[in-house]
Amino acid sequence: MEIDIRERGEVVVAALKGRLGAGVGDEELRQLIDGLLADQRKGILLDLSQLTSIDSSGAGELVAGLRVANELGAKLKILRGPDRVQHTLRIGQMLPLFDIYDNEEEALEAFEA
Repeated sequence: MEIDIRERGEVVVAALKGRLGAGVGDEELRQLIDGLLADQRKGILLDLSQLTSIDSSGAGELVAGLRVANELGAKLKILRGPDRVQHTLRIGQMLPLFDIYDNEEEALEAFEA
């Protein structure tokens, strides 16, 4: 998995590309979120639109990142992924946990609200 990081104002946007799963991206995602939170970043937007697949380990890392962000007073939101990714999150009953947006501008506005 590749992660492209950029800043949009106070929000860090991390575009995840490829496969997110056990041994393939899960550790990188954990390190990314932990690093951003250690740097006192309060807004993290994970762009899942370029993920090709996600397994239960990858989904678990998303939930763990959300939990840690919430504990530290940060906001973690996601951009909607492809149907295959959405299906995995839906089956795992994880979709209701996240603030999910269809486009980046809509998500960025939600951070300001």
